[in-house]
Amino acid sequence: MTNKTISEQTTNKANKTNKTNNFLKLFIRGYRRIRELILDPLLYSAFGAVSQCKYDESCSHYAERMLSEHATIPALGKIVRRIWSCHS
Repeated sequence: MTNKTISEQTTNKANKTNKTNNFLKLFIRGYRRIRELILDPLLYSAFGAVSQCKYDESCSHYAERMLSEHATIPALGKIVRRIWSCHS
């Protein structure tokens, strides 16, 4: 059994958290990109212009900005609130 110092344990925990945050950001950005390139054109061609975003900065661009400016979980909260307010 090895004795790890508190700083080593903290560093290991921080690395795991960063990997999780990076994965979540990558997943959210990937979903946004797929929706932008594939789903939106399909929905537009099938149904026409269903809705217009009521904000000057679209929800997709807002989500990208929040992910670059904030940590993953706070950014996700801001993104969900924005989408909820736009589509409710």
